[in-house]
Formats: sequence, C-alpha cells, structure tokens
Amino acid sequence: SSHADISIDIRPEFNSFDHLRSTGYISTDRPWLKLYGIRVPPVSPFNSLTSTPDLALIHQCLPDELLIEIFGRMSPYTLGRAACVCRKWKYTTRNPTLWRNACLKTWQRNGIEANFRMVQSLYDSSWRKMWVQRPRIRIDGLYVSRNTYIHTGITEWQFKKTVNVVCYYRYLRFFPTGKFLYKIEMALLYPGHRYTLVRMRLRVRGTTIGANNRLDVLKILTTGVNGTELGNWKGNILELVEDWEENETHDPDVPAVSHSRGLTPFVFVPFEEADTSVLNLPVEKMDYFVPG
Repeated sequence: SSHADISIDIRPEFNSFDHLRSTGYISTDRPWLKLYGIRVPPVSPFNSLTSTPDLALIHQCLPDELLIEIFGRMSPYTLGRAACVCRKWKYTTRNPTLWRNACLKTWQRNGIEANFRMVQSLYDSSWRKMWVQRPRIRIDGLYVSRNTYIHTGITEWQFKKTVNVVCYYRYLRFFPTGKFLYKIEMALLYPGHRYTLVRMRLRVRGTTIGANNRLDVLKILTTGVNGTELGNWKGNILELVEDWEENETHDPDVPAVSHSRGLTPFVFVPFEEADTSVLNLPVEKMDYFVPG
C-alpha cells in the first residue's frame, strides 16, 4: 500500500498534553521553539543599493560615516575582532579603504605604486587578502626569545660540582620605517683589538594564517671585519655585510663561526599583553625550563 494509506494526523495527540503543562518534568518549556520559521533578514553588504534600515539601537544612533571613521582609527587586528560583533560590522569592516591604509602603512618602504601593482597581480585587487596572506613583520608589539642553558661551575673539594642555569632574553621591536630596536643588534659590531661582527638570519612565520607571530632563528654567525674597510664605510653596517657569504671573513685572525646556542624562536607579544605574558614574569615566578 502507499504511504498515504498509513499516514495519521498527530496534532490532536500533541494537544492532549496541554493539561500537563503544570508538571515540569513531563512538559519542559522550550522558548527557542518559537524562533522556528522566523526569517531574520540579513544585513546588506557594504555599498549595497538594497540596504534597509537597521533596527539595532546602536546603529540608529551611530551613522555609517562615523562608524567608518572609528574603524579607520583601529589597528588591523582590532578591526578583525570588531568584525566578529555582528553582521553589519562584519560587512562594514570589508571596506577596502580600511585595509588599503593598513597595507600602505605596513609596506610603506616599497612605495605606493609597487603596492598597487602587487595587490592587482597577486591578490586579486583585494587589500584585505593582501594583508592576510602577505608575510610581514608586526609592529604592534615585541618579539621575545627566551634562551636557557646549563653552565658548569668550578669544582669544590672534588665532592661538589656547581651547576648554573643561565636564562637570558632577546627583545626585538620593529617600526614602520624599517628601523628596529634590539638588545643585541642583528648585525652588532663589538669594538676592541679585533672587530667582531655578529649576524643573525631570521625567518618569519605564523601559527595561523596572517598571524606572523614567530621569528625562527636560522643561524647566528660571528665573523671578522677589516678596520680600514669599516672606517671608510659611511652607511649602515647592515648594508655593508648584506652580500657577504656565510663563511666570509675580512679579518684572518677572526674566522667565521656558526653558533648552535641561542636558537630559540622569537614569540610575538602584543603591547596590551606585555604585562601578563609568561615571557615577562618576575624572577620568583619564572619557569627556568632547560631544553633537553
């Protein structure tokens, strides 16, 4: 027989439970069932011609022009958090002007024309896509690297041997102009009887797409520098050693050496989290972790 022959109307059976509403353990109140079948109209995308008035109080009191002005003063990462508030803010943060300003500020050394050509050829003319996918050095915080190692002390009376746990930090802060602050310069020249140059090769990466929150220390090299060559050089020390090979030294008495200590990656810490970060704890709360 067909399905129509055995179908029954179950609505009267549901109505028979009306007298049991006072019994909580039999008939449970489910207010969310009232939302079934109600269609919530979506907010129109940015610059849409079919936009309808928003009934939210904050959107009635805050004009779109003022909302764009507020978003324009936010950092790109704060802008991403604002996009999670509601659908209107999500579409409003897609305004290409906001991401264009962020990209031009971040890569200002490349020039405006070069950035426009790159966003058109590599990122489908989307400034937001360029911001998310293009690797960059973050300037809204610090890169911190904590290094530990064991140093053996002097033997006392052949019974005790002192072992010291050495813990030290490296801090890196970058600026939009390309300058940076580093406790030990990336190309640091130690003065003395012989000039010794310390070079560090770094690689930027992210734990998630667009995070750029790690700097891997690939190599730390020390090499010699000729004093006469250094005295005649008028530019930046980084420009002097930019084309040097890894094993190249300009002083026969100071050979090029590659070091294996202090290769712990740099971890990015935003400025607003610097006081609470585990990389900025006081001495009594510090975890002296020694890698095996």
